[in-house]
Amino acid sequence: MLDNTLLQPEGALCFLYAGLLTGLFYEVDALLRSRCARPLLLGLIDGVFVLFMGAIFSAALFVVTGGALRAYAFFMTAAGFLLERMTLHQAFRFIYLKMIHKSWMN
Repeated sequence: MLDNTLLQPEGALCFLYAGLLTGLFYEVDALLRSRCARPLLLGLIDGVFVLFMGAIFSAALFVVTGGALRAYAFFMTAAGFLLERMTLHQAFRFIYLKMIHKSWMN
């Protein structure tokens, strides 16, 4: 819990990391969704993603603020998610396209 102002950067980084982790789970979710065509399985994949996302954000919220909702928690988590989408997404996209091309070649 943030007892003083010296711990605020640590708390902000915790939410940023939670956003990054959420972005990584989103990449896995998108990969699984693109490989699946059954609606029931798509719903299950999305449900698992929402559960993981909720657990990650709740854990970060509990560790940093003791469970109190703060606006910067949402902003920093969104910033971490957007940071992942702007940086690591390109690498995952490249790897995924290579996997598709390799599977078409066989």
